[in-house]
Amino acid sequence: MKFLRKGLLPILIFAALTIGIDTERADAQETRKVPAMSLAVHKLVQKAQVALQERDLITAKQVLEQTLSLEKINDYERAVVWQMSALIAFEEKDTPATILAYETILKYSDSIPQALEYQLVYGLAQLYYSEENYQKSQEYLGIWQLSVDVNRIGPAQWQFLTWAAYDNNDHDQVISHLDKFFESLNDEQRSSKAAKNMYLFLASSYWELENFQEALDAIRNLIPDASYTEACALAAGVHAAMEADRQTALIKTQNEHPHCASVGKLTSVTEYLREERKKPSPPLPKTIENQKLSAFPLGKAISAAYPTRASEEGVEGYALLEFSVEGDGSVDPASIIVLQAKPKGYFEKAAIEQAAKFRYRPKIVGTVPQRVDGLKYHFSYKLGKSSKKSSNAPNVATPLVQPLIFVQPVYPWKARKDNIEGHVIVEFTLKKNGKVSKKSIKIIEAEPEGYFEEAAIKAMKAMRYERPKVNGKSRTIKNVRHKFSFNLKKD
Repeated sequence: MKFLRKGLLPILIFAALTIGIDTERADAQETRKVPAMSLAVHKLVQKAQVALQERDLITAKQVLEQTLSLEKINDYERAVVWQMSALIAFEEKDTPATILAYETILKYSDSIPQALEYQLVYGLAQLYYSEENYQKSQEYLGIWQLSVDVNRIGPAQWQFLTWAAYDNNDHDQVISHLDKFFESLNDEQRSSKAAKNMYLFLASSYWELENFQEALDAIRNLIPDASYTEACALAAGVHAAMEADRQTALIKTQNEHPHCASVGKLTSVTEYLREERKKPSPPLPKTIENQKLSAFPLGKAISAAYPTRASEEGVEGYALLEFSVEGDGSVDPASIIVLQAKPKGYFEKAAIEQAAKFRYRPKIVGTVPQRVDGLKYHFSYKLGKSSKKSSNAPNVATPLVQPLIFVQPVYPWKARKDNIEGHVIVEFTLKKNGKVSKKSIKIIEAEPEGYFEEAAIKAMKAMRYERPKVNGKSRTIKNVRHKFSFNLKKD
């Protein structure tokens, strides 16, 4: 039942501030508004994010230090920076530094989503536990328990609460947590090895409190299980504590249960548990999680056809809509409203028509499909600057040159966050030796603009081609083109 200590790391919650994962708690009674992020901070955070994706931790640290040194930076932005610092510390397996980052974020708790605050507190409990600071771990768990609905605490969390209380010698708390733990199990989990192991904690805590009858009752749950060959010896050990006589304890155990007819030794439940904890612990079978509404429409979320009037007048812009999703995942057409549109009068109708076609993976709680209100979707409309012919350029730059080293661009964080797909066509000069002239690289087409250009240029600089030849001789070739496609993986 080995619970990793130095190697224990908390649930990854680092992305919650920067990439918009769902931090809404179903049981929350209030929401907390967070400040906006300035463009300057946003650019630096993006730069640090790219460095992290490339595992360039030194650059990421430098960028984050630069961000914190800005004169104009609000508490939400500071929290984002420290959240990324926590991720770096996590990558470096530096638990104290991760703890420092988490606790620094909590200083700005009024400026971060409330659900994230609760997750950070739980994460700190795990981190302190990994450092064997059980008192601090239990303190954070106490704060966390006050912030969550007890009915929403799952078996794995009750299990961790039990471990933390046990290692803090709070045996009354262990017993209380285990009552909740066993109540939260389904039939499959209740029969698992991991769940039955918890009876050892229950028996040991009762033993430490000298409530031997309750300890014996806990051990009786293990006696019929052939996996617990020591169960009869454990029961005999409890009987010995009650009777203060070895032979009487063995006879009582033998008479009490047919499985214990051959028991010949006494074992302390606390000592046995100490040895068992050095062994790998089997995981609890997972419960069927409540299905969440998908973050984005299923399938490719294609923008509506470009409105004729906007196209003819060369107008670009956007429309931000809000709508409700029914229990079957369809959008309620009557719920669609336009929150923003720029310029007004051009894109609203096309966006509404497209949103009505969206389908989502529905939200299901238990077995009941749920209607979800207040979803937002941003439709962006940009005119291409090149002809259709150029947008159909082949992936290979030209029949004369073939990549020897193809570099797949890193999918930009902003595009992933906004669920955006697209492509970029770059033009460059190919040197005689097959290297790309970095100074020559330029963007010919980007659809949509503002998302993929930087990633495409970075990948292009790292690519290497066969030596270009004209009439059998190596030649520098100008105006070579390559198309990078950016497509999100679908579930």
